[in-house]
Amino acid sequence: TGQFRFQLPTFAPPRASHTGAMEAAAFATLAAQLPSPLLLAAGAAPAGPAVAAVTAPSAAARSQAPRRASALCPAAGASAAVTALAVSTQRRRRHTAKCRGLAARKAAPVATAPLVAEASEAVPAEKVAFAKSLFNDVLEVRVPRKLDVFLAVLQGSGYTVLGKDEWKQIGGDLHPFLLPLAIKGEGEDVEVAGLLIRQPNGSSLMPDLYMVVTQRPWTSKTVSLLAVDMDKYIMKRAEEAHFFKAKKDLEVIEATKDVYAVRFGGGDRTALDKWLLLEVGAFPDVYKHLALEHLEGADPKTGLVIADTMRESFGNSWGFPHEFVCHVLREHFSGKGAVEDREMEADHSAMRCFTSGYPLWTLEAEGASLQDLLMEAKMPKLGDMSSLRVFYLKRATDDQRAAVRTGSISLGCAAMAKGQALMDAVCCGHKSFAGIREELRNLYDEVPGCEPLVNMIDHFQP
Repeated sequence: TGQFRFQLPTFAPPRASHTGAMEAAAFATLAAQLPSPLLLAAGAAPAGPAVAAVTAPSAAARSQAPRRASALCPAAGASAAVTALAVSTQRRRRHTAKCRGLAARKAAPVATAPLVAEASEAVPAEKVAFAKSLFNDVLEVRVPRKLDVFLAVLQGSGYTVLGKDEWKQIGGDLHPFLLPLAIKGEGEDVEVAGLLIRQPNGSSLMPDLYMVVTQRPWTSKTVSLLAVDMDKYIMKRAEEAHFFKAKKDLEVIEATKDVYAVRFGGGDRTALDKWLLLEVGAFPDVYKHLALEHLEGADPKTGLVIADTMRESFGNSWGFPHEFVCHVLREHFSGKGAVEDREMEADHSAMRCFTSGYPLWTLEAEGASLQDLLMEAKMPKLGDMSSLRVFYLKRATDDQRAAVRTGSISLGCAAMAKGQALMDAVCCGHKSFAGIREELRNLYDEVPGCEPLVNMIDHFQP
C-alpha cells in the first residue's frame, strides 16, 4: 500500500526520419509511464493516469489476471522500453558507422609514399659524410632529413658530388650565400649546384627549407633557382625521370624508387609541366618552358599569363620573373600582327628589377646582360653601370645610417640591407664576392641568428 516513486532519466525522442516502429513504441511507453523529474524532485505525487496506477492501484486491477509485466509493474514496462530503445539505437549506430566507413574508404584519396631519407649507393660514403659534416661542423645546424636522397638525385642528374676540400678547385667567384655540394663541367664552364641557406633578402631558413640553386662562378654573378627546397626537387626529378625513361635518368629512378611514389599518369611534356605546377610545386624552368611553348605557338596571351603567374610565385624575392616578363612583352607583344603594343609595360618590368629592392644576383643567369636590362629600364638618373654602382654603394652606407638614426629600422635589419647593397654593387663591377667576404662577415656577425652564415663565409674563404 506504500507509494513507490521511480526516478528514471528522461529521453528526448529521436528525429522522425531516424525512428523505427520499435523506437516509436518504446518512447510511447516511456512517455506514458515515466513521471516528471521536476515533480519527483519537489516531493509531490505526480499526477496523471500512469502515476495514479502506480501509487494507488485499484481493486479491479489487482484482481485481474496478469497479462504482461508492463501492465502489472510500470517499472518493468519502463525497463523493457529502455532495453528496446537501447538495442534499437545500438543497431542504428552500428549501421551508420558501417555506412560511414564504406563512404570514407570510397572517398579517401590515393595515399602517396612520403619521402624518407635513405642512403644511396650512387654517392660514395665518404662524400656523404663530408656533406653532413658541413651542416654539423661548419653551419652547426642539424642535417636535413633528405640530404642523402638529394645527393643521389644530384649525382643522377649529371653532377659530381664534392668530397673533402674539393670545393677549393672550383675557383671563380662563389656567392656568399651558396653552400656548394656538387659540380658539373670543367674549367670556366663549371656549374656549381648547392643550397641557398638564406632567402635572397637575407631572411633565415630552416635546414630542410634551404633552396636548391646553381651558379656559374667563372662567368656570372647571378644565382639560378631550381626548386624552393630539396623535397620539391626530389619529387620533380623523380617524375621527370619516370616520364622520359632515358638512359641518363636510370640513376635518378634507382635513387628515388624506394622513397617516392610516382603519380603522373602519362601524356606529353605539356601535360607533365602542368601537372608538376599543380601537384608538386612552382619551378622556374617549368614555368618558362610552358610559357615559351604557348608564346611560340598560336596562343601568346596564354604564354603571357603563365609568365605573369611565375612573377606572382617568385616576384616578391627574386628578380628573374620581372626580367622574363619584360622579355616576353618586348619580343612577343611589340604591336606587330594581331597582338597589341605593350612596350610601356615592358619598360616598367625592367625598371622594377632595379627600383623594387630585388637583389641583382637573382636576375636571369642566361638572359640579357645587366647593361642591356638597364638600357631597357630607361631611367634618367641611372643611365649607365657607373651610376648604378654608385647608387647601390650609397644605399649600403648613407641610406642605412640615416634609417637607423630615425629609428625606422633596427641595427640588424640595417646590417642585412647593407650586405645586400654590397652584393648588388659587386654585380655592377664593385670588387667581387670574394673581395667583400670579410666585410660581409663582420656585418652579419652583428645580426642575431646569422651564425650559420658567418661560419660558412669563414669556411669557404678563398
